[in-house]
Amino acid sequence: MELGPGDVVCSSPGPEGAREVTNGTESTVRVPILSTRHSPPVAVYPDGGEIGVWPGGDHAGIVVRRGSAVDCGDGEA
Repeated sequence: MELGPGDVVCSSPGPEGAREVTNGTESTVRVPILSTRHSPPVAVYPDGGEIGVWPGGDHAGIVVRRGSAVDCGDGEA
């Protein structure tokens, strides 16, 4: 689907609503992406198998691969 200035696209939550946005031009394109989710800020990147979490909503978040999960309490004394 090709979008133009002022176009709006709504997606379903979850993997079925995932979308990829690419710029096929030489110009700079800005695409604001909004969500109705407020807390916690979480992003799932299905193509890379990554999950990003930003507790507190600041930039001190973490992005991890799904396969890097550990058991709760792993490494604690």
